[in-house]
Amino acid sequence: MSKSIVLSFLLIVSAAAAVADDPPCPCFTTGLMWIADACETWNCAASAMVLANGDPHVLVIPTASNNFKWVVLRRVVSGSVAISPDTPFVVQSFQSMPDGTAHFGAIGNDRVPMMLTTADGDVLVVALREPQHPRVVKH
Repeated sequence: MSKSIVLSFLLIVSAAAAVADDPPCPCFTTGLMWIADACETWNCAASAMVLANGDPHVLVIPTASNNFKWVVLRRVVSGSVAISPDTPFVVQSFQSMPDGTAHFGAIGNDRVPMMLTTADGDVLVVALREPQHPRVVKH
């Protein structure tokens, strides 16, 4: 009886040691996401398109922002790019037009919202992270 208990104990300890030697994988899901880079000038936006070398998942769109006239949208693998928390534009992706439209309608005009669809069927809503201040006109 004691022999079987000792063997059982050794089996459990060796199994636990084998699990401890193989730590859990720090794996990330390999989903795709869209990110936005703000450009103040056309030269900045055009350079991004040239560097994309025809990548169909890089888009340049004009904005109505006072400070950032262009935004460059790129589709990347989730977790492969660190996004700065102070980036001016935020991109949110939706699987359906009604979901995207509802979110777009809830954003105030002071955040310069834009909505577009992509070749893979996503509906993107792009908007400034913080509301822009109205232009001050001198008389």
